[in-house]
Amino acid sequence: LTQETYQLETEQLRYENDKRMFSANVPVSVSGHEIHLSADAMSYDINSNQLFFKGNVKGIFSESFSL
Repeated sequence: LTQETYQLETEQLRYENDKRMFSANVPVSVSGHEIHLSADAMSYDINSNQLFFKGNVKGIFSESFSL
């Protein structure tokens, strides 16, 4: 799954239309120019624009990354 500046990679992705939420219960990786995150599972709430990671969460951020 690719969004403007980020790419999400996983073996299986589920979308719940009524909740407007993507989720994966298998390992995931999210990467972009300034960030790389991985976890055992994740969910993304489109309404709130929030990404949640679960289990063995690891991240690498560049010095210029800001929230």
